[in-house]
Amino acid sequence: MPLSQLVKSSDEELKAELQLILNAIVEGLCGLDVEGNVTFCNDTLLKMTGYRADEIIGSNFHELLHHSRPNGTKYPAEDCAFQGNQRPSVHSCGG
Repeated sequence: MPLSQLVKSSDEELKAELQLILNAIVEGLCGLDVEGNVTFCNDTLLKMTGYRADEIIGSNFHELLHHSRPNGTKYPAEDCAFQGNQRPSVHSCGG
């Protein structure tokens, strides 16, 4: 869709168009608000994690997906690079 049409689109049309773009990305991708809660994600992240969008969106990324190290030990939120951002952010996970 040309940019001129996107500007005139409704919120729902714009969300659908942006979701198509997100889903074309082969890496798992999500956006986090300043508290580390997921604001959006793509299909690749859903396939990687086994969660549905309604289970991830609104949830705290660290608590849901990043709470343990690969060896099973607890990964404290205060040590997590995804936590404590002072602004919203986008993160990717290799696909």
